[in-house]
Amino acid sequence: MQKGAITRYAAAIGYSAPEYAVTLHGLGNGNVFSASYYHRVSKDVEAGAKAVYDVKATSGGVALEVGAKAYVQLSSQPASTAIDNSLGLANLFPAILTLLLS
Repeated sequence: MQKGAITRYAAAIGYSAPEYAVTLHGLGNGNVFSASYYHRVSKDVEAGAKAVYDVKATSGGVALEVGAKAYVQLSSQPASTAIDNSLGLANLFPAILTLLLS
């Protein structure tokens, strides 16, 4: 008869609600941990972040990721038509920042 043993394992837990979600992960036999958060700020804006910590990393064992998504309509025309009409990407970014900051 062979001896049974657990050699690799991982665990995760999460919670989800209509406006946000949170997850925690323990990976690589408890050597890597990650946490993530997603938030629907409004019907047009979403944001998220993820942090990863590696216990065995010799340098820079923490990684952080952040992101956001915004739905923007600059005129009554579809956004692709507005960009094709010489709006340009340089003018698109200030409009997004103005909408997010207002």
